[in-house]
Amino acid sequence: GTMRADCVLLPEPMQGGRHLMGSGSSTQSALIVPDPGSGNIFYVFTVAPQGAPDGLRYSVVDMTREGGLGDVPRANLLLLTPVAEKLAAVRHPNGRDVWVLAHRWNSNAFVAYLVTADGVAAKPIMSNVGAMNAGPGRNAIGALKVAPDGTRLAAAIWRDANKFEVYDFDRTTGKVSNPRSFGPYAEAYGVEFSPDGTKLYGTCNGNSTIKTPTASPETQVWQFDLQTKAATQVGRSANHKIGELQRGPDGKIYVAREDNSFLGVINSPNAAGPACGYVDDGLKLGGRRSKLGLPGFIVEP
Repeated sequence: GTMRADCVLLPEPMQGGRHLMGSGSSTQSALIVPDPGSGNIFYVFTVAPQGAPDGLRYSVVDMTREGGLGDVPRANLLLLTPVAEKLAAVRHPNGRDVWVLAHRWNSNAFVAYLVTADGVAAKPIMSNVGAMNAGPGRNAIGALKVAPDGTRLAAAIWRDANKFEVYDFDRTTGKVSNPRSFGPYAEAYGVEFSPDGTKLYGTCNGNSTIKTPTASPETQVWQFDLQTKAATQVGRSANHKIGELQRGPDGKIYVAREDNSFLGVINSPNAAGPACGYVDDGLKLGGRRSKLGLPGFIVEP
């Protein structure tokens, strides 16, 4: 969703925080990274929808301003354009710095920006690897996630590739390598690793133009065993569309269901096949409704 910088107890957004970029329609619109050299500075990274010119940007939040209520002294600083709707982050092996990962649009290039006490690197580490993210703007849809140990990435590539890809990631150098894929899976959207890193989960929303087991219009949750390469459909959703997956601190994986008052839940994601325990109406949202996104976090191996 669109990012707005404000404090929980404030009735109004921070001064300077009303117009941060990103979009409510981007798969992974915004991600917050603390400045490794300060407990008071935060970087808000945003990506534009559908490969739009706004691209990948960041804004600086300074919590020492306005009497401790915070302000945004610098907003919407351009890093790269155009990009796909992918955005993830993982801690560097030094325990301080953070890699922020995105993907160029109309390209097969991953970009990794190192965030240090000196700020956000002006130039990324670039890795040309795997499938192109290209075509009509909606093809930019699809999530990017980092494995719990930080050594692998996974991406959902919506169209035209219609697949999930897994890559090796070097947390020291920022390089991405060794792509392998699962597919085709129509309209691949969300992706997430199990807590033990042995399974990958993906959501897809079906497309009758692809003659595969996923060709029905139903929304589906798939499990991929990263050791045996076995692919198992572990869930179906009554929802018209399902979206992002997010591993929670309780070890469960949560599934966004568009315009629904429940999230789906994978209760035992380390378990093989249906034993993973997908429940469609898994977590009641207390009168609120989900869209296709879930909040992203820095992976801390």
